[in-house]
Amino acid sequence: APDEAGQSLTFAVDVMEGEASLFQHGTQPMVDLATGNLTLCLAAHQHGNATLNVTLSDDGGTANGGVSQTTIFLELEVQPVNKPPEFDVISNINVFLGESISRIPNFITNPQLGDY
Repeated sequence: APDEAGQSLTFAVDVMEGEASLFQHGTQPMVDLATGNLTLCLAAHQHGNATLNVTLSDDGGTANGGVSQTTIFLELEVQPVNKPPEFDVISNINVFLGESISRIPNFITNPQLGDY
């Protein structure tokens, strides 16, 4: 309608149900109004489901039966990644002929668990 041309639009995204731990602490999913892109800052090593409540609102108000927002629900599933464990190893070992080695210090460093 022509009388709505000057209104401003805003998106709000709320995590309604499921794993809030899927997202980095202090972040919420968000929609960029200009591009329509949904941005998710996922937490490391987390997987599971969440229901997102995505609302588009205008600032036109609800006088005279007006409607100022539309909401959809989105089911989000973050799948696990099967990542093997990792470690670092010394790249070169020099052994001299006739030398007896009983142990090599720091041969393996930085062992890390894999992700499920």
